[in-house]
Amino acid sequence: MAITVTCPCGERFVLHNPVFPRTVACHRCGGKAVVLGPGAVAGAGWEAEELPEEAGPTLPVPAHGGWVCHECREPAVAACPGCGRPYCPEHGGRSPLGWSCAVCFDARRPMLVVAAVVLGIAGLAILVWGPAPPPDTAPLLFRLSSAFLPFFLLGLAALALWAAVGSSPRGGPGS
Repeated sequence: MAITVTCPCGERFVLHNPVFPRTVACHRCGGKAVVLGPGAVAGAGWEAEELPEEAGPTLPVPAHGGWVCHECREPAVAACPGCGRPYCPEHGGRSPLGWSCAVCFDARRPMLVVAAVVLGIAGLAILVWGPAPPPDTAPLLFRLSSAFLPFFLLGLAALALWAAVGSSPRGGPGS
């Protein structure tokens, strides 16, 4: 059994022997829908119809029979957990923040730079103008934590900056 699913943007997909329900993500517009069965789709504007057995696939299907990368149409190795779009090793993989496509990783860069700046300023401010050291009678944990906090914040700032300036993810799962 084969089902043709059409996205509201006009992109068409052929699902061969699908298991229902099945989530489908459009690689062109990023829209998502759930195919509930032949002719039943939960998603605004999405359509699904069953192809007759004798007709076979009437739409171009990748030669490898699987997903294609949302950017270059090469065989995909995984789907991005953030947007659901499939990616190839060239356009996604492991980044300092986990597995993602290059588009989602690049979208997070400004947030990481802001986090690095805010954490760095907070760490420096506490280090320079922080509270007076606790008296020797204070519990050991309190004395260690007050000295550790600015360095912890500076470390988080360095980690966020490293993740922000790092290269886009390369190499999908298994590579």
